[in-house]
Amino acid sequence: MLTLGTSRRLAMYGRNKGGGASPLSVTLKETLMALTATTELEAVNGMLAAISEAPVSNLDTDTIDDALIAHAVLLDVSKEIQNQGWHFNKDYDWPITVNGDLKLPYPATAAHVDPVDPTVDLVKRGAFFWDRKERSFTYTAGSSYKFIVVWLLDYEDLPQSFRTWIAMRAANRFVQQQLGDQGAVAYSREEMGMAMANAKADDLRRSDSNILRSSNSARRVHGRRTAWRG
Repeated sequence: MLTLGTSRRLAMYGRNKGGGASPLSVTLKETLMALTATTELEAVNGMLAAISEAPVSNLDTDTIDDALIAHAVLLDVSKEIQNQGWHFNKDYDWPITVNGDLKLPYPATAAHVDPVDPTVDLVKRGAFFWDRKERSFTYTAGSSYKFIVVWLLDYEDLPQSFRTWIAMRAANRFVQQQLGDQGAVAYSREEMGMAMANAKADDLRRSDSNILRSSNSARRVHGRRTAWRG
């Protein structure tokens, strides 16, 4: 939400092409509170609105410079937040198999990848895994390894709570960059804290729900086995 003080400050900075003050016609809050999940275009247009720029209809490379900058900021912030590793973008025991060139390919859309087996010492080198123990890119044909993978997902593949948090943080960063004023923000510290807390709570709920389902399934399987043994 744009607070009154922030709205006045941004309206003072915002200028239309004629040089006069340009009121904020659209706010990021209105975009984020829509009944449908926030799209990448909507997030960018919300960021543009924060500096009193008109919305764009697409994110093609021939669009206005401010939109391209806003889009780049949105993607950077998305990567930063996803890189922390959350329940929604993390896979355990993800198998990766040696390819026909006897190399182990590194997933292109992964933020980071760690072997499940602690005795395996594999690190990223370019597009492949480097075996630090063997000092080699070459592996045994047909061999496979399991990893814990944190993925970098497209913005529109994220849970809505994370889309909101990312869009709000990106809006603040975009405003500061474009206006050259570190004190100019679209969202207050309290609002940012609430968005972050909501996203973290949402992710924790998903994690807890998954653990509960796994526990219930285990109990059901154990119960069937006990009954069979009896």
